[in-house]
Amino acid sequence: MNLLDYRSQTRTELSDLNVTTWDDDILDQALRQGLADYNDAHPDEAIATLTFASAVRELNVSSLARLIEITRLWLPYTAADPEHPPQWRTGFELWPGSILYIGDDPKPAANDVARIWYTRRTIIDGLDAATSTTVAAEHEPLLVTGAAAYAASARSREISEAINAENEAYRQTASFAFRKLNEFRAGLNRIRQKPAGGLVTLRPARRMRVPRQ
Repeated sequence: MNLLDYRSQTRTELSDLNVTTWDDDILDQALRQGLADYNDAHPDEAIATLTFASAVRELNVSSLARLIEITRLWLPYTAADPEHPPQWRTGFELWPGSILYIGDDPKPAANDVARIWYTRRTIIDGLDAATSTTVAAEHEPLLVTGAAAYAASARSREISEAINAENEAYRQTASFAFRKLNEFRAGLNRIRQKPAGGLVTLRPARRMRVPRQ
């Protein structure tokens, strides 16, 4: 689904098909909030290769779009004849400024290729200049629920600031937001607990990632 699809389905969830209560900007912000939670539970996963231009321990990985975390590192890697077993590195850190630091030996040599497993932010086509959608199809209804919850929560705060919090409109909106947010969080917890399919292997132990600023 693209942004227009998400807006439409979120309005259906909110019973606001005539666009009388929530404008597009509010819905877009609600989607961003839902995406932030979704990324925490189910970030997009990708693999890329980068080449060391010289024999150094620091590699600029800013070309890895929407990077969240580097999870595995195969170094050196030969695409034409991949090493077996893979040369997994355990002593690496992701530094501020999108710098991947290789702390263990051997030191990378010039022209060494690193094969990098990483997580990246999920995007929606049309939202914040994104040109594709990477939300898993089976999770689209859940994200609509999250967006509706955040939109209703924002509306309830607006109502409470304008009128008495005992007002029926406030109670109904706040109650809806509470129920939907609980549904959303329960769905995210189910995603977190669901085991991955395919070949299951333990990730190699490594030093903790340095938080980026």
